[in-house]
Amino acid sequence: MLVSTSMAVRSVGLAPTKSRNLIKMAQMLLDNFDGKVPSTMEELVQLPGVGRKTASVILCQAFGQPSMPVDTHIHRLTVRWGLAPANATVQHVEAVLSELFPRDSWGAIHLQLIYFGREWCQARRHEAKDCPICSWACTKQKGGRKKDSRRPRSLAEISKMSSPKKASKQIILYSERLKALAEFEDAFINKKTCT
Repeated sequence: MLVSTSMAVRSVGLAPTKSRNLIKMAQMLLDNFDGKVPSTMEELVQLPGVGRKTASVILCQAFGQPSMPVDTHIHRLTVRWGLAPANATVQHVEAVLSELFPRDSWGAIHLQLIYFGREWCQARRHEAKDCPICSWACTKQKGGRKKDSRRPRSLAEISKMSSPKKASKQIILYSERLKALAEFEDAFINKKTCT
């Protein structure tokens, strides 16, 4: 069974470990939860291979419960935009974002930040000047120099920008979500002034 499970999850990486965890998780769901996926953070993190982020995603996406999962994209953006220090823990970033956005928007914001990070604000070869938010929100330029104070770009300017990634990947382009971007800008500007 481990081999067939490993083949099924091979494309996501770390297949042997994930396969073992999936088999243990399935057995635990049958033994401890009557075959149903639990709907609380405390129960979900007991499952093999499920940490806080995965549990938050399940709560948010499967059960519609307000949750702010923090993945690598969200952590990077929060630090890059000066909302949290570089050494911030996932829990700290989660607390910052949970305070910044209304509870009923957490699920949507979580996905929008991920898509935005993938589309505009990648970890490598990132040019702050080409990013709709980093162009004015980043507190430092490359090399650690202080950035000049700049105004946020208007939604009209952002909608005309071309994404550094190709749209053929069929991910939701954040630039198409102008209303959500306007809400984000309002929340961001109210939380922090550009330096």
